[in-house]
Amino acid sequence: MFTVIRLGLRLLLLLADLTFVLVRGAYRFLGVVVDLRHLVLYALRRGLYCRRGHPVPLLDVLCRCEACGFTYTGSPLSCPGPGCTAPTAASTTCPTCGESVASPFRVGHE
Repeated sequence: MFTVIRLGLRLLLLLADLTFVLVRGAYRFLGVVVDLRHLVLYALRRGLYCRRGHPVPLLDVLCRCEACGFTYTGSPLSCPGPGCTAPTAASTTCPTCGESVASPFRVGHE
């Protein structure tokens, strides 16, 4: 009798774990698909634009890393600072209207 109950509980826990793994996998897959859409739009438009249509520069921009404080001229999406371990930025700001624009180079999310 107890072995049947124990077997039923193990099966229930196995189903719960399987459901969790499938939901987490679907969430990550959808995140990659959405981010790949940004990358394809970037390639088709030959540049990055905010929702209002303003061009957002990605090179030769004076930037300051929020993590290490390093000031540099380059891309606002990654810090070339020595020893900086900041992850690639998820977004940048439109210089015209100030709207956040998602980075097309960041694929997947955690």
